[in-house]
Amino acid sequence: MGFIDNFKEKYFRRKGQKLLTKGKIEKAYTYFRKALLLKNSAENVFNLSVTLMSLGNYAEAEKFLSKIKEQYPENTLNTLSLAECMIMQKKWDKAIQLYQKILKKDPDNPSFKKYLKIAQDPVFREKYVKSKELFNKATLALKQKNDEKALKHLLDANEYFPNEPHVLHNIGSIYFLKKRYKKAYKYILQAYELKKNNPKFKESLKKVKNKL
Repeated sequence: MGFIDNFKEKYFRRKGQKLLTKGKIEKAYTYFRKALLLKNSAENVFNLSVTLMSLGNYAEAEKFLSKIKEQYPENTLNTLSLAECMIMQKKWDKAIQLYQKILKKDPDNPSFKKYLKIAQDPVFREKYVKSKELFNKATLALKQKNDEKALKHLLDANEYFPNEPHVLHNIGSIYFLKKRYKKAYKYILQAYELKKNNPKFKESLKKVKNKL
């Protein structure tokens, strides 16, 4: 790859990462696709897979993540993403096998144990999938500026599968926009307590505290 193509590939990849961070999934997908056309690297394939998962296209994401797994079978992040694709497509046995493999490398990891339990439990896994589907619908409703619809989907998602930090944070964020600051604080605090290393949650908590 020549200098110009190399420059373009890096630009497209970085642009896609910034857009993904901002939640502009479709635009991020476009840039990651351009980067992949210039350089068929594992990083570009993985980035594209993440956007496909965010768009709810788990079958297509599975294809890309499976290719990475063939090259890098010990890559934990890729295996976790692939397991998530399996769960969302209700391929329970494959998801269980992947989580069991990850746990062999890190048997005391509480997060890995949690997701293996979800995949193994017939009730939990159905609720988890439903919650994720509702979260995706809420994301679409937010893009369409339909806050009421998004809030309903998120509250339903939280009923199906409580204590998911991104669901809680988004509920709190909508209440914040509605100037219902006490409710916003309640949900954003829960999200922060579950994931204190998330800078977005920390910033949201600071903003809502200033309104109380």
